[in-house]
Amino acid sequence: MKKVVYYLAALVMVAGFVACSGNKADMVAAKWKVADMDMGKPVPPDQKAMMDKMMEEVKKNSFFDFHKDGTYELSMMGQGEKGTWKLSDDGTKLLCKTEGKDKEQALNMTEISSSKMVLEMEDHGEKMKFTLGK
Repeated sequence: MKKVVYYLAALVMVAGFVACSGNKADMVAAKWKVADMDMGKPVPPDQKAMMDKMMEEVKKNSFFDFHKDGTYELSMMGQGEKGTWKLSDDGTKLLCKTEGKDKEQALNMTEISSSKMVLEMEDHGEKMKFTLGK
């Protein structure tokens, strides 16, 4: 159960993101749903069914809404969060700051199109990859 909580917490942390210049910023500014996530390590066989079920729930009940004014809202399995976002100067990182937190979080934006965004981050030595779609 601790691992499930860890995976959900890691996904929520992703919320703190966004940014880029010009056209990329326009592409980011949209409502995105979680299409897939890779937590960077294999899921133990005895937890796979539970994780698959949890991922289906995440896909149905979670969204990231990045507004053109540089604010964002997210809902992850009923847990909400708000903050601000911007793109790094070179347009490769989404920089997010959650309301009430001092630290800005940088997510590597490895892909962006009108229908797909891929973000990668590292947390406590674990690499995570999130694929978002519309």
